[in-house]
Amino acid sequence: MSPVRSTAKAAACALAAALLFGAAPAKAQSDYPNKVIHFVVGFGAGGGNDLFARLVVQKLQQNTGWNAIIENKPGAGGRLSSSYVAKQPADGYTVLVGASGQMAIATAAIANLDYHATKSFIPLKGTSKNSMPLGPVRVCCPDGMILGD
Repeated sequence: MSPVRSTAKAAACALAAALLFGAAPAKAQSDYPNKVIHFVVGFGAGGGNDLFARLVVQKLQQNTGWNAIIENKPGAGGRLSSSYVAKQPADGYTVLVGASGQMAIATAAIANLDYHATKSFIPLKGTSKNSMPLGPVRVCCPDGMILGD
């Protein structure tokens, strides 16, 4: 695994742990975050995805004291934001709030995307509850660390 990908996975683990449990694991990356985390939403302010992102960021800030902001980059059914985030450094400071249309549907339906839903991003799971019975939330981190039940 490349050092950049490993750093991104460690940052993603710290962020996921903070969202789920209110504190980042010391083992993941001790100095994360040392700058503002950008949550990028592919739809306009006030919509469902934006409201979800604002709730997540609010809880993240309450639980950790970390600085985070919402960036709305609407257009092309959310694909502009996905493309933007895919081109950012893989350092855990840019988080895509992705919807099914811009991720699964666009990847399956559009041949010339400049991102891929499963190859361009590291998913953060457990940020919302799903009505489907998926079992307990688990966040897998580098070095075999597993958080959750």
